[in-house]
Amino acid sequence: KVEGTMRLEPSGAGCAYVGFDDWATQGWLAREKGEDEPHFQLTECGMGIWESERLPVWDCFLTESFSNWDSAGRGWLEISSPSRRLAYKNLHALQKARLYRTAKRPRLIWRRGWDEKFGKTLPRVCTLRIRARCLCSSRRPVWPDWRVIEEAQVWWHDAAELAWLRLEGRLLWRG
Repeated sequence: KVEGTMRLEPSGAGCAYVGFDDWATQGWLAREKGEDEPHFQLTECGMGIWESERLPVWDCFLTESFSNWDSAGRGWLEISSPSRRLAYKNLHALQKARLYRTAKRPRLIWRRGWDEKFGKTLPRVCTLRIRARCLCSSRRPVWPDWRVIEEAQVWWHDAAELAWLRLEGRLLWRG
């Protein structure tokens, strides 16, 4: 299952999300319970349909996570991708854009059977784990140069970025 990021504004009195209830009836989406707002996830069937239509290049998929940040903006940065080269390219872009400062080399961890927000199990994933300082959240913030990251970007985090990279001609269709 994939955490659903496809949300639409409610239409009409019953706060029905246009089309999503129909997709849930088809078995493509599952509605999560217990939240104030409706929240949907792709089912295995829905994921298969999305993959067959969008043909995602999983070798270019990348995630970043940040944890244990202190008041000075220091914490752990983890970058994961099936491609070691892309993980390092992302780290260098984040550093060059002045988003993070790191003092040491990252620890390199290879994992198998990685399951991320798209519910996709990838055979091998490289994770770079490094102590970092977020420069934009420090006492004297430095604003990152987002263009540096955008110009270097050939990886995708979500479906919107996958589409953007294809429109920009940075990621070709495979399949």
